[in-house]
Amino acid sequence: MSNDLSFTGLFWLPNNEDGKIPGTLTFDQAKGTILTLLGGFQEFGNAEHFQPVIINGFTSSGKKLTLYKCFELNRSFSAPGMATSKIKCRFLFVGATFNNESDIVFNKLCVKLKNLDEWIGISGLEFNKNFIDKPYVIKYTIPDTINFTIPGFKASFNFNPEYPSISIYNKKLSIGQRVQFVIETKEGENDSFDNFSKKMFAFQMFLTIATHSPSFPEEIIYYSSSLNTEYEGKTVFPDEIRLYYINTIKQTADEFDYLDILFRYSDITENFGHIIKTWYENQENLVSILGLFLQDYFKPGPFDENRFINIARALEIFHRKFFSNEVLSKDDQKERLKDICNNVPEKHQNWLKQKLAFSNEPSLKERIEELLRIFNNNVLKKIIKEENIFINNIRDNRNYYTHYNPDLQNKVLKGGELYYLTERMKVLLTCCILEKMNIDKNIIEKILEKYDYRLVYHLM
Repeated sequence: MSNDLSFTGLFWLPNNEDGKIPGTLTFDQAKGTILTLLGGFQEFGNAEHFQPVIINGFTSSGKKLTLYKCFELNRSFSAPGMATSKIKCRFLFVGATFNNESDIVFNKLCVKLKNLDEWIGISGLEFNKNFIDKPYVIKYTIPDTINFTIPGFKASFNFNPEYPSISIYNKKLSIGQRVQFVIETKEGENDSFDNFSKKMFAFQMFLTIATHSPSFPEEIIYYSSSLNTEYEGKTVFPDEIRLYYINTIKQTADEFDYLDILFRYSDITENFGHIIKTWYENQENLVSILGLFLQDYFKPGPFDENRFINIARALEIFHRKFFSNEVLSKDDQKERLKDICNNVPEKHQNWLKQKLAFSNEPSLKERIEELLRIFNNNVLKKIIKEENIFINNIRDNRNYYTHYNPDLQNKVLKGGELYYLTERMKVLLTCCILEKMNIDKNIIEKILEKYDYRLVYHLM
């Protein structure tokens, strides 16, 4: 998805190839896919909002196109002149035409993700360390594929060489390597576009946490077992289907700093298969937490109280998802409410029951206390020297910035104080998430100590 595109060709609605309309299609990473037609799929006077699920196309250069999840932006007509229609779509597939949503299925996905190469940290390049040695030798050996499984799919890291071009006279040679994250169905059967997308997105989130930097797809290639190039009755090769869609992350992502990496593949190689399997199994519980936690990576900007609120909410949701939400047993709580309500006038009992509906849930203070007790380590102890002050600050500032209670105004932290409180909370949340990946507590502590450059050094 790293290149903008422009095509001219013919476009039509599925199962209506007789209704082909000439047009121009452009793809821009910031604006997405826009199709401009010389004509339209609806009559000019029809005011109905036009939202075709699929539009097919065939370009002047011989490429098959599928525009998926489309909606018309506008129609216009000039006299003299002709009608035009402008349509935007969410997804663009280059390399195949699909007639129905149910046809958009695949058996393999290969994706190049930002920072994946650096996180893997395995290179097939070897060369002389001394530049004055003669002859100076550069050698490249393709590293072995790393295979593993994720729920319902086979997966791997594939190393793809980029060989130099050769000419009669060479004064410069370049050898490169890129790593692809590959997902395949276990039996070669096709699976839905939605399922593949969810698996890719889950690994993108994993890589963002691991590298401490936003990761996003730079190239997405699908394959379908029902779409292959045939010759004399035999499959010559599977058709390559490239996917394009808006990528707003790239516009705001800073240059990657290798020192920012929280943990590398080499840190978890021995247990990687188990760790990545656990990560996928916990996705349903983690997705809302990650949405809050990773906003700093995907939407960088000046610090404000909303970033503090997001991390406080993420910690509270994490506890709610993975720990008990009852202080007392249901029977004990029922008995307690009965005793309380029986001692107030009957006309106030319904009001009191509503007010006490969530009284058996742990408070935010109790939730943070339990998280610190369960996930504490030497690094957290170094940056959170006074636990009671830390916990009370989270509670008081969360309550103030959520409800703006004037009674708490004298306890509110602002500017740098609130920023450093939030940074400490993020380290605690990071430890919680890493343990939910099934990374051993001792390894987490070593990771934090080894790569403290960005995460904890400024909090010591």
